[in-house]
Amino acid sequence: MRRAFNFAFDFEGMNRQFFFGQYKRVNSYFEGTELACSELPQGEELKILEGLRDKVPPEVFTTPYANPVAGTPENVRANLREGMRLYARRATRYAITSKSTSAPARC
Repeated sequence: MRRAFNFAFDFEGMNRQFFFGQYKRVNSYFEGTELACSELPQGEELKILEGLRDKVPPEVFTTPYANPVAGTPENVRANLREGMRLYARRATRYAITSKSTSAPARC
């Protein structure tokens, strides 16, 4: 779900329109520390992830993480489509129900 929301967020547009280009996008929760992710897993990190290989996406082992980049209307639209695709794939796992009827909530 987090990845789907990340695709929906147009950082470049928000930074340009609201923050006048003051911010640099970070690629890790731990940016600027030794714990920051900057390349493929290796060493001790790889050993830990190998034990979880069946529970993490295969891209973790083959592609360094990078945030989706928008910047143009075409990229914004493509990112929104990818975000919706990811959301739809996971949405059934997290069914949202109405408190009054216990029926699935309509968005």
